[in-house]
Amino acid sequence: MASRFETYVNERVAELAKAKRDRLKAALEEEEARVEAQREKYLALVEDGVEKLVASVVAQARKDGCKVAKDLSEAEGQLSEHAKGKVRSVIGLQKEYDCDRRASLWPKGTVARRLQDALMAFDAFCEKESRRIVVYKMDLNMKPDAFEAMLAEVAEKIKEA
Repeated sequence: MASRFETYVNERVAELAKAKRDRLKAALEEEEARVEAQREKYLALVEDGVEKLVASVVAQARKDGCKVAKDLSEAEGQLSEHAKGKVRSVIGLQKEYDCDRRASLWPKGTVARRLQDALMAFDAFCEKESRRIVVYKMDLNMKPDAFEAMLAEVAEKIKEA
């Protein structure tokens, strides 16, 4: 359980970091939206290809004298979620769960992963700075003016980070 002071410090550091964190998060969300659009485009291409393949197989089956249902509309757009997931994973357009980091991460080498790592590193940096202030206060009985000076120092570090 965090003390009132620790909670206060965490809130103050979060306030100082809000603008930069919001920019990082917006960039990540923008990239995720772009990837989602790509994913939908590729899935549509795969579904169209499957429909054409099924139509050609049915045409060949009819030529060979097989009894084929006349209505092929049921075969349109019927890729299973498993097949869609395979397409996403082959192309690298989905997050994968990392047990070590306990988070769903984009594949390495993608722009989304770079942005995700930057956001996570920034959050870790802010948490470290917040913890540093709490420790200084608790261990060194920091005076209020020294506390404000440390917050100003953290604000500068956040701007530079």
